[in-house]
Amino acid sequence: MMRILKSREFLVLVLLVAMILAVATVNKAVLRPMTLINIVNSSLFLMLLAIGQMFVVLTRGIDVSVGAIAGLAAVIFGFALNAGIPLPLSMILALLTGLAGGMVNGVGVAWVGIPPIIMTLGTLGAYRGLMRVLTGGSWIESIPQNIKSFAVTRYLSVPLMVWAMVVVVIVVALLLWKLKPARYFYAVGDNYDGAYLLGINVKMTRFWAFALSGFFAGAAAIVFVGQIGFVPMQTGNGQELKAIAAVVLGGVSLMGGTG
Repeated sequence: MMRILKSREFLVLVLLVAMILAVATVNKAVLRPMTLINIVNSSLFLMLLAIGQMFVVLTRGIDVSVGAIAGLAAVIFGFALNAGIPLPLSMILALLTGLAGGMVNGVGVAWVGIPPIIMTLGTLGAYRGLMRVLTGGSWIESIPQNIKSFAVTRYLSVPLMVWAMVVVVIVVALLLWKLKPARYFYAVGDNYDGAYLLGINVKMTRFWAFALSGFFAGAAAIVFVGQIGFVPMQTGNGQELKAIAAVVLGGVSLMGGTG
């Protein structure tokens, strides 16, 4: 019990509750269930970016390209929908785009040996440039409304996307807790050389950390487009630091191996 009370996660939870209560003294509407649900719904994009970023930070890395990857995946998603490609296949294309973007980072960091901050700063610029080339600097509009209708569909007064997010969080938490290969992220971040001596494929582990970061950025792009119904050129701008901050506030150490 004392271990839980002393944990950083518990401290963050206490601070969050205190902040909500402080705001509630000014506006009691904050405590209404529907208000809290809407806050979560509006945070889905950042939550998905943070989940992906978590894998990188656990391995003592950092990925400042997640916003750009999400933007590029959103562009591909928008183009696919406007081309008449079915929604499920368009979603897969967006996820694959994010995964590919993350894999590029993973190869550069794990096998080429480029420091994570340098590698992802470079790909941030490259992906932003590719977005501009593909779109000609214009927004992608006239996206079919089937994606928008999916985003606003509710079950028990809660958006389906929020239910899906709950499932994603639970699955990721269980995998990190129970799945042996998932624990490698912690081992590599805690002691890279020690993990190598124990027989862990440290390069492959770091590679998959960045690949998963890109994958979740692709998922975030789907949510973003679904919620607003178009793709602005600014998609994902400035979300990198927010995602990193969310990871740290969630209890993951920037020194890796803990969280």
